[in-house]
Parts: sequence; C-alpha cells; structure tokens
Amino acid sequence: MAWDWIQLSRGVVAMADPLSVVTNLRLINPDGDVLTPLESLRCLNEVVHTLDWQDEVERVLTVNEKAA
Repeated sequence: MAWDWIQLSRGVVAMADPLSVVTNLRLINPDGDVLTPLESLRCLNEVVHTLDWQDEVERVLTVNEKAA
C-alpha cells in the first residue's frame, strides 16, 4: 500500500488525496466476492487511519532537519 502525503505545517502531515491509495491487494468480502474499487478504497482508507504513519513521517522529517 502507498499514498501521497503532505506536510501542512510543522508537526502536521496528512494524506494528500484520500482517494489515491495505491495497492496490489485484491480485497474480498466475507462471501469471497471481489470488492469494487470504491468499496476497496473505503477499506484501505480505514487501514491507513489505523496506522501510526504520521508519527513515523514526523520522526524522519525531524531527523533530516537536524542533519541539515
């Protein structure tokens, strides 16, 4: 999974476009049917929002700032 993010201000990063999560995953429902792109996008966004990716991005930005 991948998505673009932007830094809105120091300490604040967000998804650049919540509709542009990229993945090679094929999601299925409990019945085994493949989800539509829109259904998959909704699920992928839920996953992204459960991850602590923003903290990690901020950590890397801070390390790079100190190194510069």
